[in-house]
Amino acid sequence: MKLVLVAMIIASVNFAVAQDQSMTPLPRKVAQQSTNEVEPKVNPEQPEPPAGTIVKPTKEQLKTVPKAPVKKKATEETTTEIKTEETTTTVETTPAVETKKQEVTAVEEKPSTSKPHLFGLHADVNIPHLINYGLDYWHSSRWFSASANMGGASVPSSLVKSAISDIDDPSIKISNMEGVLRVHPFAGSFYIGAAYGNHKIEAAGNKTITITSPAPGSATFRLTDTIKANYFTPHIGWLWKLDMGLTFGFDLGYLNPSSVSVDLKEEALTPLPGGATLADFQSTAEYKKAKKDIVDGSEDVGKKGLPYLALFRIGYMF
Repeated sequence: MKLVLVAMIIASVNFAVAQDQSMTPLPRKVAQQSTNEVEPKVNPEQPEPPAGTIVKPTKEQLKTVPKAPVKKKATEETTTEIKTEETTTTVETTPAVETKKQEVTAVEEKPSTSKPHLFGLHADVNIPHLINYGLDYWHSSRWFSASANMGGASVPSSLVKSAISDIDDPSIKISNMEGVLRVHPFAGSFYIGAAYGNHKIEAAGNKTITITSPAPGSATFRLTDTIKANYFTPHIGWLWKLDMGLTFGFDLGYLNPSSVSVDLKEEALTPLPGGATLADFQSTAEYKKAKKDIVDGSEDVGKKGLPYLALFRIGYMF
């Protein structure tokens, strides 16, 4: 039994020793080779540097450090990707540029719808200025137009004689100048306008007067009444234009005179009888009536407001 116990104790001791040897760390060189690390050689003669000091490796130590591999494939792939992206961008941009060029060409080729400015001439028959003629302008928007008018005429003697039967050789002359602005609220033929200008009305006639005192005799006198006035004429009207350029229309409104001046001339066309003066003739009823007819004929047109009517207008615009 003693021998058996001794054998078991020896076997246990051998087993324990074997376990301790298997747990001991590998030698330093084996560990460095397994981790692919190179331990720098230490010069026994060189003293160890103090802690915290950076020591530069020697040339021999640097030779033992492996170089990092160069990734050529990644670079080539990146370059290929960049080139591919650039090519794709160029292909996408070209149609957009061509589309813009097509749009610009389409806009340039599109015909213009704007209307031209119009200029022209006209003539009209109206009351009270009888006959006018002038220049016309019509804006391209067709919202505005304007004209510059002038004219006038002499009233036929037959018409004046029927109104003033007691006057010999009666005459009435009218002349005027004006500027007209018009607004076409519907950009068409209808318009609202205003004219500003001045006119001159001259009425004249001869009258033979006979007196008995202070000396019997007779004399012929020329009575001339001239009225000058500015005027303002608001009006409405219509102006049509045909494709060939011919225009026609009419308008109506009210003429308001202002700044009226009167010049009455009385002159003897024949010698006065001996001893008689102009005052002797002016005091007679015949003279007074003739003077009243002349003054009323001019001042009814020149000093008073009256309707304005352009009966007919014709012209041409281009």
